[in-house]
Amino acid sequence: MKSKQFQVKTIAFISMLGALSAVLMAINVPLPFAPTFLKFDISELPALFAGFFLGPASGGGVIAVKLLLKVLLQGTETAFVFPNRKEQSILPPFDGKALCLS
Repeated sequence: MKSKQFQVKTIAFISMLGALSAVLMAINVPLPFAPTFLKFDISELPALFAGFFLGPASGGGVIAVKLLLKVLLQGTETAFVFPNRKEQSILPPFDGKALCLS
């Protein structure tokens, strides 16, 4: 009986597909007969292949490797600094009294 753990060969394949996907992120393919802001993201194809042939966990691993490489190579616009959600919330603050029935 096979164990459910990833083998070294599978992990290497996931990392190679993730690296290929990170390289393919640089290619922007505009869709014909569509608005200019719509682009076809060709970097999702290796994740789809991994998801279909190796299972959904492998497809998620390819996406995780791709996004990790993107953050390391391109950085982020906000440098992981998020706005204060309490001040920008459209809902009133929760005080806990709304759940009391008595």
